[in-house]
Amino acid sequence: MIAAIYARIVGTVLCWLLAGATSAGAECAWVLWANIYYANGTASGWGTVAAYSGVAGCIQRLDTFEVRGMYTERLAPTTLSRGPGPHAGPSASSPQVSWQCLPHTVDPRVGTK
Repeated sequence: MIAAIYARIVGTVLCWLLAGATSAGAECAWVLWANIYYANGTASGWGTVAAYSGVAGCIQRLDTFEVRGMYTERLAPTTLSRGPGPHAGPSASSPQVSWQCLPHTVDPRVGTK
């Protein structure tokens, strides 16, 4: 009888721990990355902008960049590029910026974790 009670307690604790781990992982399921390309040919390298619980939130953030101005090109639903214009490279006053929404398991600097 004591063994059965102990098993129930352990089972309940494990369920709570697993539920907490699952929800914590879902909080950062998608990451918005940015890379800035400068006129001198250098780039900032990919850096994180924000994390989202789902792809929809990340895409909504990309939508705000598209509305704000300059020439933008939507390369995919999760990829946006903004710069001085079509077929124009970055300039001193207008660098080229690329954003990507990627699952948290993908790091554009190294590939998949």
